[in-house]
Formats: sequence, C-alpha cells, structure tokens
Amino acid sequence: ADVLSQASELGAMDLLLSGGEIFLRKDLMTILEAARRLKYRVRLKTHGGRIKPEQVEQLVALGVSAVDFSVYALDDDIHDAFTQRKGSL
Repeated sequence: ADVLSQASELGAMDLLLSGGEIFLRKDLMTILEAARRLKYRVRLKTHGGRIKPEQVEQLVALGVSAVDFSVYALDDDIHDAFTQRKGSL
C-alpha cells in the first residue's frame, strides 16, 4: 500500500503538500487524485508562479480545499528582491 493509503487507514484526514515548489512535481495531479479517492482535505502551498490555467481547473475538480500563496512583502520591489524574480507579486 502507498503512504496516503496507510496514513488514511491510521486516521489521517488532512494532507498538506509543500516544499520547494509543489507545482514542479510532474505527478502532482496523480497524488491529488489519490488523495481525493481517500477523502483527504487537501491544502497546497506555492509561490504561484508555476500554476497553469488548466491546473486551476483540475484543482477545483479534485476538490482541493485551499491553496496558500507565499507573499513576502506587500511592496513589489521588496517581494521581488526576496524571490529574485521581477513581477512575482
């Protein structure tokens, strides 16, 4: 059995996916499909720069309960300096 199934059998109900940039994972939607089958409440953490429009639709269809976006400052220049990516806010 896989980790999600084992955790579900032990009573886990929530799944938080983060670390690095979650949208770089090629198998993200496969993981989310498995989580949905197991009735997890799913939350994602991302900087948001890698999300494609079609992925947004998939997230909704897969019942992702929350997507948290990293905001390091409300000032564009400070945020961009932190992320080292112009226009990232």
